Formats: sequence, structure tokens, C-alpha cells
Amino acid sequence: KAAMLSDVVAKYGRIPYGWPDGNVQVLIAYLFRQGEVLVWHNSGYPEPAACIDLFIKSSLYDKVRIEKAVGIEDAVLENVTKTVQTLFIDYPPATMRDLAQHIRKELGNWQQNVRSWKETTLHNPASYPGTETLKEIGLKITELMKCTLDTDLITTFNSESEALIALGAEYRKLEAFHTNQIKMWREAIRVFHELAPVYETLSAHDGFASAYETVAGILKNPAPWELIKDLGPAVQALSRSYEAEITQMRNKALTRIDEFRNSLNPECTALGLDPNH
Repeated sequence: KAAMLSDVVAKYGRIPYGWPDGNVQVLIAYLFRQGEVLVWHNSGYPEPAACIDLFIKSSLYDKVRIEKAVGIEDAVLENVTKTVQTLFIDYPPATMRDLAQHIRKELGNWQQNVRSWKETTLHNPASYPGTETLKEIGLKITELMKCTLDTDLITTFNSESEALIALGAEYRKLEAFHTNQIKMWREAIRVFHELAPVYETLSAHDGFASAYETVAGILKNPAPWELIKDLGPAVQALSRSYEAEITQMRNKALTRIDEFRNSLNPECTALGLDPNH
């Protein structure tokens, strides 16, 4: 059942009630803050902070609808509390309003991180894992943030509990990647592409081919989260092979220079020159 605020104020301001002006508004505002009633205005259900003018400006009373809030069962609140605890790894508040506000705050943090991670990979999204999952998480967050009613948000979290927990697990993998692993990932990409043209030469070095294939397999894996730990040792093995090859090439070049210089010794002697200067 619903009623316009103007009608409620008028009703309780008349006989037999005769409440002073302002008392009805204060009572309804209190019930609203306690989650007992809902306030509808301008085609939506605004948050408490946006409702101050609705209770003090009489010109808006005929545009404000008051509705009785739908109750949430204790079992639902308990399940959502557990879901939120698993998702955000914290201890959420117990009351429905505080719990809903807590969820919105954490979702806002997720949304900010997802946007930042997208910007990080924007230059070449195909080179990074989890880009599609980032989109999926972003869309789900946007969908949840549209639940302006606390009851709707709590009900949605309850009905989608398992799916949200699964999505949260994917979020944590992306969080670990973009926080701790992306630097190694970029280094692996750099080394992998730099050594590709000299693969045949470097494959003669012990362990190079195996390390190269390991890096290639991880970089091509759409979900490499459990394998990224192997990138560091593999990249180091590639770098060692490359450095060893450079050292061999340098030594060969020095040997050829020495041989050429030695070949000039007879001519230097004939000309009375010191071949060492």
C-alpha cells in the first residue's frame, strides 16, 4: 500500500488527529531511516541523503510517494552476510540498511579497480589475460549498483549468491595479477618477442627451447593464474641463454681480431713497426 506524502500530511493535520505541521514529516523520515518505509520520487527510490528536501519542502509533497518496505527474512540476511564476507573478505554490518550500504561501498571500490585495470591494458588488451572477465565483472557491478532499493540489492545478492562468489574468485585472480604479477608478465612478453628472431640460434643452448615453450604456453593461456609463478624462472633461463650466446659471439669476434692482428705481424716486422702498438 502506498500514499502520497501530501495526503498523509493533510490527513494527520486534520481532525481528529490535528498533528502540528512537521510532526508527520519527522515521523515518516524516521521510519524511512529505519527501513520501515520507502520513498519514491522522480521515477525512483533515492537514498536518504538525497531525501532531505522531500520532507521539508511542501511544494514537493504531492510528488513524493510513501510505501511500506518489504521485510527481509533473517535467513536471507544471514546468507547475504556470509556472501558479502566471502566476496569482500571482511566482516559486514548486521542490519539490512547498513549491510546494503556496505555492499555499495565495496562494489564501488571494485568498480574503480576494474576501470583502472582496463585502462592499464587498453593499449593492447589481447596481450593480457582476463580482459573478457574484466568486462563481465564490470557489467555485473553496474547491474548491481542499479539496485537503489536496499531490499532489491539484498534480495539479488541472496538469489545470486553462488554466482557472485564465483565471480568474486575471478576478481581476486585479476587483483593479484594487476597488483603483483603484471610487471613480470610484461617482462616475459618483451623477452619472448625480442628472442623470437634468434630462436634457431639460441635453441642450441641447453634449456632454452624448453623455457621458450614454457613462456609461450603461459602467455597464450587465457587463464594462466596458477602458471604465472613459472614465468620468472623461465624468463631467467631465456636471459641466461641469450647472455651466453652474446658472450660466445664476443669471444669469437675477439679471437678473429687477434688472428687478423697476428697475420699482420710479418708485415709490421718488415716495416720496422711494433705490432703491439
